[in-house]
Amino acid sequence: MNTVRCVLTNDNTVTWKQIEQGMISSQLGDAVEHQTVYVNLDYNYSKQEYCNAKVLEIREDYVVVECLDVTSGLLKTGMKTIVTKDVVSANGAPEMNVGDSIRIVYNGLKRTEPEEMKIVYAIYHLDENGEVIAE
Repeated sequence: MNTVRCVLTNDNTVTWKQIEQGMISSQLGDAVEHQTVYVNLDYNYSKQEYCNAKVLEIREDYVVVECLDVTSGLLKTGMKTIVTKDVVSANGAPEMNVGDSIRIVYNGLKRTEPEEMKIVYAIYHLDENGEVIAE
């Protein structure tokens, strides 16, 4: 995760590491006086996350899948997840059947029950070895 943080201090030589150390120090006087004016938590959105999954249920606007293989800690193997059919890819969502193995390239999760993928970039069918089938 990359974080962009802008802070104001009365000392132009102080580093963020010194500010951080002062915040967690138990020593009186180690704290560095500062004011945070901007924070941007970038969860590496340029890195595309994906999940290999099995289709469990098909609805008009979404499918419910069970995650079999994941690339991040946001999803866990065995989790049920909602995947929108509103896919960013120009090819849209492929035809799917219950039991199909698919790869979902996505970004972020909505905290719902079950979890729902925020942005779905693409959905691909997988062969019996878990490799993407070129369509």
